[in-house]
Amino acid sequence: MTQYKCAYEHYALDKHAKAIGRDLPISVRASSEICKQLRFKPLERAKRILQQAIDMEKPIPFNRFTQGAGHKAGMKGGKYPIKACTHILRILESAEANAHSKGLAKDLKVIHVIPQKAGKSFHYGRQSRRKFKRTHIEVVLGEYKKEEAKPRPQKNEAKTEAKK
Repeated sequence: MTQYKCAYEHYALDKHAKAIGRDLPISVRASSEICKQLRFKPLERAKRILQQAIDMEKPIPFNRFTQGAGHKAGMKGGKYPIKACTHILRILESAEANAHSKGLAKDLKVIHVIPQKAGKSFHYGRQSRRKFKRTHIEVVLGEYKKEEAKPRPQKNEAKTEAKK
């Protein structure tokens, strides 16, 4: 099998887990908007975002490629790219399985997720020379430590500490 280079330069074999989807039949524009939403999110939250878009509960906000994206509640324009979300969710689950096989902790974070334009092949037998949409997607997961919430000092305590 061919080795693929990862675009993420700081990839460490023992601290990160990766998964790559090659030649996926999804739009590069839709996948770039989805990946923008998933970047630097905890894994469980990223999976929840994708599942809500698949179930058409909450749309993915589209900021750059807004053609046909109508206003949704609480945001400017958004869409429900179901096909792209299902493919990206499968890649996230594959990266999670890779992380668990490496023995990484349960607290995983999406460090790097990037779509890239793949080679376009022609539809077989078409006379008008239409091409398929193809996208490569890379996902790198890493560990993070949940910081416990520190109790906030009361207003009176903060003033007395400042006076001392």
